[in-house]
Amino acid sequence: STNPCGEQALLPWEPCNLGSLNLSNFVQGEFLRGRLDFPRLKEAVADAIRFLDDVIDVNNYPLAEIETLAKGNRRIGLGVMGWAEALAKMGLAYDSPQALAAAETVMSFVNGAALEASEALARERGTFPNWADSVYDPASPHYRGEARRPRHCARTTIAPTGTIAIAAGLQGGG
Repeated sequence: STNPCGEQALLPWEPCNLGSLNLSNFVQGEFLRGRLDFPRLKEAVADAIRFLDDVIDVNNYPLAEIETLAKGNRRIGLGVMGWAEALAKMGLAYDSPQALAAAETVMSFVNGAALEASEALARERGTFPNWADSVYDPASPHYRGEARRPRHCARTTIAPTGTIAIAAGLQGGG
């Protein structure tokens, strides 16, 4: 199954806990010549991962099946918004090869920072309860060759941000 917008594949009864960072807020410098502030973005990713993890624990779930999967997999989906505005601040055309390369760099960075933050949180709070027999467990038939110990079975997604983008004051969203 998927969540209502279809961007996140989910198990039956599994909820979708999403959040987005406004990338345009991480561009520093003169308009059209700005650069992404990666150290600040890394801090925000770590804060967002912790926040989304906390949401799992404080949420009031409508059904026991949903709560069981939410807490068992601890799936979260940190995404981004404000990409068009960030590109404008950096002086990059939206459809340019440079913008595509920048998108790959930014999302690779966000993915890596999210995994790092999730593993740090796991050292503090424990891995997701369904870690055993997961793709991260070397003893699992599902193991994909990279032994990791994250707090969350998944950490990032690119979700539509129409409503939250409007609330954040962006010119466009989606």
